[in-house]
Amino acid sequence: MLVQSRCPDRTPKSCGLIWQDGLHINLVSPHLGVVAFEGSPLNAHYQALGWLSGVCNTVSDLSQVQRACKENPQRHLTCVRCDADNVDLSGLTRLMQVAEKIRPVPLTILRVFVLQIVRKVLANNPDLSETQIETTFHDGEDVADLRFALGRHMIVRMLRHLPSSYHLEHRKRLQASLSAPAIGWERCVLVLPGVKMDQPQFLNPQTVMTNLVPANLHAAIICMSNR
Repeated sequence: MLVQSRCPDRTPKSCGLIWQDGLHINLVSPHLGVVAFEGSPLNAHYQALGWLSGVCNTVSDLSQVQRACKENPQRHLTCVRCDADNVDLSGLTRLMQVAEKIRPVPLTILRVFVLQIVRKVLANNPDLSETQIETTFHDGEDVADLRFALGRHMIVRMLRHLPSSYHLEHRKRLQASLSAPAIGWERCVLVLPGVKMDQPQFLNPQTVMTNLVPANLHAAIICMSNR
């Protein structure tokens, strides 16, 4: 689930990621433990996340965290499903970078994020409105298979194990691994969840890599759909 800050008169913004692992509730946020200067309006937000962290340490189910947020509206925090409509996905890459340093985000959650962005891209582009999307992958790195008009198709694949410090050497290794003729797809969008990237980058004419920044994944899909 995503933790969203819902301050009055402001658009809700995702500020944390929360999930359940057995009886343990995990919370990651770039704002945890941060203290602003005295008198800063941000202090209330940072204190609210500290309060939420305390809640997570004392309960054993996500529903209890949701209830705590509802019963304490003065904290201006809500927990929403990752696949909820109109959920704010703009801060995903930053959340992945924070999580990488603490504990890995479950693959099931990452898949939901990628699929949410992919579906938004298809829904917001009339030229792709007839695209068929296959999302029955449960294992491995493939997340979705997009079937475009004229029989063209593209795979969306996630590489979660590349570090946020991704550099040229990793790029060379990726290029080498993707040069084999038995890949089995025509076009591929590689999603590197925690990697910093200003814009999508091509590895070869059939493969582009991007991160979880919605604008970047959007650009990658649009670009490859036109090839």
